[in-house]
Amino acid sequence: MFGIGDVQFGPAELGRLTTYALGEAAGGRLRTVVGEVFPLERAGEAHVAVEGRGLVGKVVLEA
Repeated sequence: MFGIGDVQFGPAELGRLTTYALGEAAGGRLRTVVGEVFPLERAGEAHVAVEGRGLVGKVVLEA
């Protein structure tokens, strides 16, 4: 079993991982997974979806 102490990084490792992740993003190799899109007037339903943790990906509100 792992705890939070097992996934915390020191400054050097955090810097290395951040540089890597930003390079991947700049290179277009990262994609956002959208779980569901809600119109703004259904923001309450979107909130319930986030709290329910039943979606994979991000919840997007559209104006």
